[in-house]
Amino acid sequence: MDDRQSEANSRYLVTGVSGLLGLNLASYWISKGREIYGLAWRKEARREGLQCLCCDLRDSSRVRALLLEVRPEVVIHCAATTDVEWCEKNPADTFAINTLPCSEMASAVNDIGGTFVLISTDSVFDGANGQYRENDAPRPLNVYAKSKLVAEEIVSKNAERWIILRTNIYGWNGQQKNSLAEWVLQELNAGRMITGFEDVIFSPLLASDLGPLIEKIIAKELQGLYHASAANAVSKYDFARQLAELYGLKTEAILRGKLADAKLTAPRPLNTSLISAKLQNDLGERMPSIEDGLQRFYAQGMNGWAQSLKTAIL
Repeated sequence: MDDRQSEANSRYLVTGVSGLLGLNLASYWISKGREIYGLAWRKEARREGLQCLCCDLRDSSRVRALLLEVRPEVVIHCAATTDVEWCEKNPADTFAINTLPCSEMASAVNDIGGTFVLISTDSVFDGANGQYRENDAPRPLNVYAKSKLVAEEIVSKNAERWIILRTNIYGWNGQQKNSLAEWVLQELNAGRMITGFEDVIFSPLLASDLGPLIEKIIAKELQGLYHASAANAVSKYDFARQLAELYGLKTEAILRGKLADAKLTAPRPLNTSLISAKLQNDLGERMPSIEDGLQRFYAQGMNGWAQSLKTAIL
């Protein structure tokens, strides 16, 4: 069997497969003919070519048993509770979901001889400067970000073959809740005014764009910590405007605002833009721009990708 056949036949397992990122990743890899297993908690993902298993990640013995049964060559750990406000009010539960399972999972992946890919977040930084590189010191401001940073530490110390990807994503969601881009479209299409934070800067990546990136990382046998973001950065206000212009919606319905105006409970960083030069150099290719990603997001909405995700969740 040549390397290309071996890569095509390798088995991937995606945790949080019914979530925004998990379902986009699984759907992309299924379209490429890869054998995909998924772990889901409350909502099962249904997709031809996907074998979905229900599991609460806090049940460490079941998690371990499932991993040893499936024996995936690669585990992509997307599952997390990401509601920043909820996390701030429920720190123990947040760490139980986002952090503690990583130790048992890393051990099981080691026993299989596989690779552990942890999806982390740009919010491990305090947002004081932006344009963060991998060697910049993380300073998480809220419980959610702290739980993800400790998860990074567990994986890097306990997994034998590991990759950590810090990112910020948007895309089409299979569940009945909206990503940032979907929320903007929903509100503007309904004729409602929205506020975009002009002081919140990020470098978001289309969720499905992570699929080919992870494949290339695995194929090149890269290991370590990487930032995986768009090649440029934008404010959430300008992101909403670009999306509205793409869809021919009224940009005047998007008001300028400041994060402080929202009076949120959990502190949030202002500028979490990332520099992905290390990943670009190691892969030998450029990261997509925000404009590139939005064009693909638009195309997915037009070609049925978005609707197919909505019908995949039971």
